Amino acid sequence: MPIKVHVNITVEFAGIQCQIHYGDFQEDKHKPGLIENLNEYLPEQYSSSWGIEKKILKEFRRHHGLSQIEAKFLYTKTARDLPTYGVTFFLVKEKQKGKKKLVPRLLGINAESILRLDEVTKEILQVWPLTQVKTYHAGKTETFTLNFGDYSDKEYSVKTNDAHRIRDILQGYIDIIRKRMEANYNLNQTEHYAICEDNVQASRGHIMERIEHKPSKIVEESFVGPSQIFTYEPGRAIAQGTQIVTVQQLVINAKGNNQQTVLVGEVPMRKGMSLEFVRKLNRLNSNSVKIVTLLTEPNQANLSEAVNIFNSMDADMPSLIEGVNEAAEKETDEEAKKKLLNDLQELVDHMRALSDNINTNVNPEEAQDISKRIADLSIQMCCALDPRMKKRGEFCRRSRKSFIKDEKMDASLRRASCLVAAQHTTETIQQVKQHLDEEYQGPKLDPADVEELEKSAANKMAKLNAAVALNLMAYADTQNIDYAVAVTSMNTINELLPKLAKAIIDIEFLIDAKALASVKDGKDREAFLEAIQSLCDAVKLVCLAADPDDYQKMQNAVKDYGRASDKLLFTFRRGGNRNTDKEKEILDLSKEVAEKNKLLLDKSNELAGLVSEPEAAMLEDASGRCAQAARDIITCAELSAACIAEPHCRSALKASAENLSSSVQHLALTWRPMLERDDTKHLAPQLRDRTMDLAKALDKLKGAFAGMDDVPEEPDKRMVNQKVMFVKSVAAAKDKMNAAETEFNVPLTEVSKNETEEEIQNRLTQKLAQLNAALAALVTATAGNNNVLFKSRRSTNDVLCDTGKCFNIDRDKPDYETAELAINTIGELMPDIVRDGKLLSADKDVASREKMMNELKALCKATKNICDSTDNGNLNDVHGAASKFAASSGKLFYVFNPRARRDNEHKIADISSSVDEKASQLMAAVQDLSQRVDAEAAVDLEIAGSKAADAAAALHTAVSVTAPYIEDPRCQEALLSAIDSSSHANQNLSLAWMNLLKNPRYKDLGDSLDEKRLQLERELDRLRKACRDIGAARRASAERSLDAGRRHVLVGTYLHGSLAAHFVRFELDFLP
Repeated sequence: MPIKVHVNITVEFAGIQCQIHYGDFQEDKHKPGLIENLNEYLPEQYSSSWGIEKKILKEFRRHHGLSQIEAKFLYTKTARDLPTYGVTFFLVKEKQKGKKKLVPRLLGINAESILRLDEVTKEILQVWPLTQVKTYHAGKTETFTLNFGDYSDKEYSVKTNDAHRIRDILQGYIDIIRKRMEANYNLNQTEHYAICEDNVQASRGHIMERIEHKPSKIVEESFVGPSQIFTYEPGRAIAQGTQIVTVQQLVINAKGNNQQTVLVGEVPMRKGMSLEFVRKLNRLNSNSVKIVTLLTEPNQANLSEAVNIFNSMDADMPSLIEGVNEAAEKETDEEAKKKLLNDLQELVDHMRALSDNINTNVNPEEAQDISKRIADLSIQMCCALDPRMKKRGEFCRRSRKSFIKDEKMDASLRRASCLVAAQHTTETIQQVKQHLDEEYQGPKLDPADVEELEKSAANKMAKLNAAVALNLMAYADTQNIDYAVAVTSMNTINELLPKLAKAIIDIEFLIDAKALASVKDGKDREAFLEAIQSLCDAVKLVCLAADPDDYQKMQNAVKDYGRASDKLLFTFRRGGNRNTDKEKEILDLSKEVAEKNKLLLDKSNELAGLVSEPEAAMLEDASGRCAQAARDIITCAELSAACIAEPHCRSALKASAENLSSSVQHLALTWRPMLERDDTKHLAPQLRDRTMDLAKALDKLKGAFAGMDDVPEEPDKRMVNQKVMFVKSVAAAKDKMNAAETEFNVPLTEVSKNETEEEIQNRLTQKLAQLNAALAALVTATAGNNNVLFKSRRSTNDVLCDTGKCFNIDRDKPDYETAELAINTIGELMPDIVRDGKLLSADKDVASREKMMNELKALCKATKNICDSTDNGNLNDVHGAASKFAASSGKLFYVFNPRARRDNEHKIADISSSVDEKASQLMAAVQDLSQRVDAEAAVDLEIAGSKAADAAAALHTAVSVTAPYIEDPRCQEALLSAIDSSSHANQNLSLAWMNLLKNPRYKDLGDSLDEKRLQLERELDRLRKACRDIGAARRASAERSLDAGRRHVLVGTYLHGSLAAHFVRFELDFLP
């Protein structure tokens, strides 16, 4: 029975396990991602914990220097130190003060104490040392009583079906303690004196006797536990299953040098049987017991495991038949020989019957009976071959039956617990309905109170919807019902009914509801109360429909509940206060999923017509699961769409999506082997494509409500406010650009010109550079790149990029703050640029002036288009408008600076073309991989690929915008930001395909993808270096100019001083 332990303890074990598997920790080799399957190192509830692998690696580092054997010893020692190590647990029921019904508990027994644990949390409630036990008694009425004498005021009595098993194990431990206390304590150990240890457990045992002289032969001992018999051999892990012959270990303690030696050997098998034959016979017995246990709950996973176990048993049968025949030939007793051969023939017949049952249409009960008989026959044959085992044969059979009975009881208890919870809920609903008939006696409500009650009622209704939807999903797999979830859902409904804070139709809420009804008159009030009555009836039907054999009944009951719930939700929300857009989106996407699933099943049915009847039956079964899962998605969407803000509603909808995804995977595994034949091979691409389409539709559905759990309410409001401010800024910028366009109509004679042409030209170039940098930031902030480097400015006209601040941008969550800053800057710069452009064109000839004005108009129009595209969120339009802007801006730069060199622009453009080429090659390789992998894996890869493609497109836009002004520091930082964004997206893409390439089928693409990404990174590094070199050269040039100016001032000062001194001397010479 699994016992819950703290996560830190599991991490400690996992760290030691890593030391055993990987050796000493190496910093450069052992990094996050080292452990492929955390479930092999941690319990399932901890394997998905955030940052758990880093904790394991930290623990792994602590064990540096331990050898493998030392690490294994530490692992065993740590396990032995756990308080529950070696404890045998029994499910019991005890009487609790203040309650009439018995409460389930766990009673544990080990070699030192008796433990009392909570049945659910596994928390240790009480510990009694065995030395305090005075008497114990197993009653005839399934009771077991412990008396602790003076250590306790009263006896501890429990009800259990295992009273005699508890007594037997307790007796064994107490006998050992008594022997130790009665034995003479020998302090004088002599050389070659054997160390001995007694150990008794529920399923294994080992007794070593003292040997006074040096051992010269192997001494055989065996102990049959309550359910299994185990062997022990030093240096080898104990094998699971029933074992019969024990290999004895004698540890010899040499007093002189304190060295230990181990004497290991094999006991000669009786009647000439080999050790391998005995092991196979033991394995046959234990495997048959496993099959009986698995078929207690015949779900798909257990059936598959049972088939695998049977195949292993069947593979051992030839050598078993040969070994039994050889033993029978050596048997001198004819009657015993005949009995042995008859048992062998019966064993062969039952194996053949089990093969027919388990490999065709499985009948679990019949297969269990056959497996039980095989287990009995294997024990009989062992007893016939070893007469000394006859006394233990009946004990072993009783133990096995008890073990199987425990498994059945566990399943029955889970089902019974679920039915009890459902019955309790129906009783509560009946009380609620009776309370509805009472008159409301509360104070008269004003409109504000009514609104508050309606809001409270809507929140409670959302929680109730979630509980009903989760209950439906608990029964989704009728072969493997999640009774834990079902019980939790029922208990939640039951809690939602009586408590005001937790449900919509609880007793106190019905007071709320009647309060709401009190403000309604006549027919409205009656209709309102009738709607609540209908909701109660619908919930009751859901509880009564908890039948795994009639899942359609459950679906119908949930649909009826959904209709009643929707009416009340509409009433409470008065038709408003609901996210109708999100609700419609979820319903539409769920219908799209159902449609894609139907297309896939149509093609699967076409395949079923081309295969054999058994294969067609398997396909029909898998298709039926998919169809049922699709109906569940529609039902859950109808229940949760109107209240998707409730986290449990999102959980239920996600569970339905995961259920369909799992069913589709099962269908794919079913039809995949059938597509290898020539007559069915042509359906493979169509099935694969439709599976991919369904996976994408599921991903879209999950994406519609993904992230809602991680985003708190306040940031949502802040983002809405930021978006409103951004929209206002866009509108204001458009107004300013419209004003700039009117500037073109102002006659040139009305424009005064008080500055030189060079001053206007320098100022205009700087403003164009600022405009391009702001535009690059705007495109990046709204187009979905990964990183945008854009720093808040001190003044409106100063938009600076800086590596000191980095904003993480998501396409669904644009950085409206950065975008607003950029759009305000663009709006303020454009009128100035138009005005300065007109001033600069005043001295030009007519043709040059007209050309300059046309480019300015084109620039203004392209800027307006970019504002419109970012406002609408259309990524393709943004890049298209940005390309037109870059063309106009680049022409203007050289119109205003005709002598400017274009070497740096061409250098950046050439490297950018190479980057585009390498990015296209990488995207093509990724697309090829996505078409070859499974549908679900391809979705993650395509998402990462689309993000990388978006980053590459944004980089291309940034290059086209900033290249003519690349010597400006702001444009350099904008371009470096886009480069870093693309590199980061490529890195995330490589992480996506690395997980897929662990599959041997796709390993051939690994080298190609890595090489293409490496080539792309080299080109990005070239582009990054070129951009930085241009910036460094410009700064060096500026410093040289500054130094030259300083030298000029110094020389002038020196000459001025020399001339002054010369005139002083000249005047002194002429003084009298």
